[in-house]
Amino acid sequence: MLALAEDLHSVREVVADPATSSVRLVLTGESMAVAEARRTRTALALYGYRLDGVVVNRVMPAGAWSLGRSLASRAAAQFEVIDQSFADLPVRRLPYLPAAEPLGLDALIRVATELYGTDDPLSGTTVVGGMRVAAEGASSSLPWPCRSLTERTSTPPGAATT
Repeated sequence: MLALAEDLHSVREVVADPATSSVRLVLTGESMAVAEARRTRTALALYGYRLDGVVVNRVMPAGAWSLGRSLASRAAAQFEVIDQSFADLPVRRLPYLPAAEPLGLDALIRVATELYGTDDPLSGTTVVGGMRVAAEGASSSLPWPCRSLTERTSTPPGAATT
């Protein structure tokens, strides 16, 4: 059992090391998925994992069939929330691909080409570090990346107001 714990510790060291690993969140443009991605970002940061980007999957084209137009208009409202929530990271959108779920190397290459074109998926990535609690005399601080104090205290876009 001790060997397993040591192996898991070694794996965590590799996965949490920003020189070797980072996380790219993948979500859909639905309000629950966006909320879960935001929570996941917080949890990953608390554990020290670094994010390098966000992929919004299954983006419906605006001129699609009637159901597609409905889904596209609902998702469009969430894109603003996604862009603001992950403003410090690159956000890419993958269009809805009507073919079956991508299985196998050829299918994954087609998805990567659709998502990144000729760009290298690893070049130019900005890795956003995890949270760290810093002791400051008798108090502590927990810095969190955001653009302004207003953003921290204002109602998130798309949230209900009373």
